[in-house]
Amino acid sequence: MNHEKRFSDLLDDFQRRGLYGFERSKVVGALSVSSNAGAKSLSRLADKGRVRRLRKDFHVIVPVEYTRQGLPPSDWFIEDLMRSLHLPYYIGLLSAASMHGAAHQQVQQLQIIVPKQERPIEVTGLSIRFFKKKDFASTQLVSLKGHSGMLPVSSPEATALDLVRYAHQVGGLDSVITVLSELTESMDSERLVAASKAES
Repeated sequence: MNHEKRFSDLLDDFQRRGLYGFERSKVVGALSVSSNAGAKSLSRLADKGRVRRLRKDFHVIVPVEYTRQGLPPSDWFIEDLMRSLHLPYYIGLLSAASMHGAAHQQVQQLQIIVPKQERPIEVTGLSIRFFKKKDFASTQLVSLKGHSGMLPVSSPEATALDLVRYAHQVGGLDSVITVLSELTESMDSERLVAASKAES
């Protein structure tokens, strides 16, 4: 059996288990093939639209129904991606506001809060922007269901505070105020006070 077929079969197995993000190095190790052979096999599968490389050796499996878009939705693989980057994270800002029901505008970019600087990811069909936050650990989080499991998301109250903090980076204060007016339906005044006290 050639390497490409073995890779393809392994990707099929990943999909059956609901796994869509993987590191090339780990797959190469699992199949006991050389790094060079693994790179060539993945390159051929990428040419066929079967996988996409996002960062370093991190790849995403592209199901047939998402071939036109180029990638499945980010919640299918974001947890695996952040694990491969060795970064704690939470979904924040406009992305979190949208998940809490403040969908004033369709968010074209996945906005992620992390404790240290990280380069954005821009590929066809996907834009991820990382925002560094010094007091990352003090942010109130909730778990919301994604395609592949529960995702860490800033609470409505913490989302509101972050939107004000990063207003100049997410469309300006006027845009943020519009989002906040929709977010208020999901917010609680006591939790807002607690969230603001927890942060610097």
